[in-house]
Amino acid sequence: MDLMSDDEQEWLDEAACAQESNKSKINFFFSDNEDEVEQAKTLCMSCPVRKKCLSKALNNREIWGVWGGASQDEIRDVLCLTEDEREVRRTKKGEAPYCLYCNADTEFLHTGQIDIPGGGRWTVRRTVTCTRCAFTWISRTSANSVDGYRSQYGLS
Repeated sequence: MDLMSDDEQEWLDEAACAQESNKSKINFFFSDNEDEVEQAKTLCMSCPVRKKCLSKALNNREIWGVWGGASQDEIRDVLCLTEDEREVRRTKKGEAPYCLYCNADTEFLHTGQIDIPGGGRWTVRRTVTCTRCAFTWISRTSANSVDGYRSQYGLS
């Protein structure tokens, strides 16, 4: 059974990592070797679907591997999660979430919410949007930390 939508499969097929010329680097995306991880991140930076890949990783809490040019440690930091998926409130300068797409600081992040029709118990999802590049992701833990940061530093 294929769990991916046709649209998702289409953009995955366009990914730089899916191209035949890059097949030898596919294991770099889940490597413990820093040089290989950096090579994977570099490949992502020229990828035509980088934004979609990064969005998918953040929205689905993909905390293992390189996604959209971000390492698993960077993704965990922005999602405010530990390796074992425990939530961590990050509200201090240098620790709070930042935009993984354009590297904008927390000051450029704003929170919101979207309605999920038929979402059962979870009919609303929290979002974070970067005002510098308009990148948005869904994450309650990131949104809570951004709100805490903005409150702590008197940002509206």
